[in-house]
Amino acid sequence: MKQIEEYVNSVYRNVDGDKNEIDELKEEMQSHLLEAAYELKEKGVSEEEASRMAIENFGDKKHMIKGLSEFFSVQKRFARYILLFSLVSLVLGAIIFVNT
Repeated sequence: MKQIEEYVNSVYRNVDGDKNEIDELKEEMQSHLLEAAYELKEKGVSEEEASRMAIENFGDKKHMIKGLSEFFSVQKRFARYILLFSLVSLVLGAIIFVNT
């Protein structure tokens, strides 16, 4: 179902984050959409219509893109804080060790 694959790729096209994590999220999203489309096909809906309906029912694309961007932005900020905290702790530990 090419329509679903194209949709998932369009959602993640400009998302900046860890490539492995993005790939996992893309696979999961595509899996859910394909499952929904197959269920619709079993009810007699054409493949193209089933793909369209699955995508439409999944949620607003703009909201997903915004949510993903915010998620990865917060994740990066958190990682920077952890790194900064670690470096400060290392420096303070080294200073205390040298002075004792």
